[in-house]
Amino acid sequence: MRSEIVGTTALWIMLGVAFVVSFSADRATEKLKEVMSAFLVVLALQCLHFAEEFTTGFQRLFPPRLGLVPWPDSFFVIFNATWLCTWALTAAAILAGRSSRLVATPVWFLAFGAIANGIAHPLLSLAAGGYFPGLFTAPVLGVAGLVLLRRLTRARDDKPAAAGT
Repeated sequence: MRSEIVGTTALWIMLGVAFVVSFSADRATEKLKEVMSAFLVVLALQCLHFAEEFTTGFQRLFPPRLGLVPWPDSFFVIFNATWLCTWALTAAAILAGRSSRLVATPVWFLAFGAIANGIAHPLLSLAAGGYFPGLFTAPVLGVAGLVLLRRLTRARDDKPAAAGT
């Protein structure tokens, strides 16, 4: 269990940052529907990325890079499936008009996570001296994450129109 906790610490920190950002981003909460297309693209790419990681053994090869034991397939699948379901439910809530700061948190987290994947997997491949699981989908996922982050940031920074204009 230590491997699973330590090996996912960076993700939990990103989730904490996403929580703080979503609770400080008033305008973005009101405009979550405007970022929905980018969110759904990143979500679809994250599904592909998870499939690549799983089929090529990320769960066995990544933890040893941190001095940890490999993760059981069951942990890796449940962890990823839980997040994929969370993001799908987030999309459903937004489309149903149930936007809130709490609903915004997984959107920010997906953006941060996608960008992190886009950076980490090429670096892991360089360190491995060749292909590392997740490399093929990570750059596209990272770019899509940047697009989502930019749209979230624009929505957050949009100011309401002044009265009478």
